[in-house]
Amino acid sequence: MHPPLKVGVNTVQLETLPVPSIKPSWFDYKFDPTQEKFQVYIPKGFDPKKTYGVIGWTNPRDRFGMPDQFFPLFDEFNLIGVSADKCGNNQDSKRRVGLIVSAILQLEKTLPIDKKRILLSGLSGGGRVSALGGFVHPEFFSGVVSWCGGHFYKDYPDSTRPGYVVYGIPTCEKTSNAVTPQNVSDAKRQVRFVQITGEKDFNLVNSRDIEKALKQEGFQSLLIEEPGLGHRVGSVESMRKALVFVLGEPSKH
Repeated sequence: MHPPLKVGVNTVQLETLPVPSIKPSWFDYKFDPTQEKFQVYIPKGFDPKKTYGVIGWTNPRDRFGMPDQFFPLFDEFNLIGVSADKCGNNQDSKRRVGLIVSAILQLEKTLPIDKKRILLSGLSGGGRVSALGGFVHPEFFSGVVSWCGGHFYKDYPDSTRPGYVVYGIPTCEKTSNAVTPQNVSDAKRQVRFVQITGEKDFNLVNSRDIEKALKQEGFQSLLIEEPGLGHRVGSVESMRKALVFVLGEPSKH
């Protein structure tokens, strides 16, 4: 058992990394808990008699960690933060998503987690894989906040090249059954997708293309274009807008 988690940032190994009862067929969930490390943020004023949402964070580089400027938002929205080590862009998507899922399942054993308020977020490739998580694990995640990089469950039109498409999840993962019809149906009903980008982000046009595809097919989605933002994590205000769209105002938690 890991030591008791304190308020603030904790670096931990978890006793077990459970396999979810529902999982994508192409995810194996064969994680060795002795080889995995996590950063866990416990919000200020933590009260074990209350329930808390969770936000998983994925980085493009192979190091765990969450943007600390968002910690006050996590406090305000009653969110526990989780980030897994060695989950950068060089790793398989099933590892990057699966480790967060397994960690949350283990944390549920000792923390009062609200299963209806579990989000996935990240930057760049981490934003893309966060969107992937919303499509392939819609029974687990209720929201996705993708910074400067999104994804779609199938190939979609490229507005910069008429007649061409941008590859969606099945093509990118080389797995034809990566997103099942049931996944799509559940994601439309249960998951809210947010993309945050800006005028200096090279993924701006692609984010707009994904937003158009999401809206056309009836997904619950929001595109936030932050003035002056390049390919990086942006403002606390943009993150707040995203959290309100997914979770509602914090006063209701």
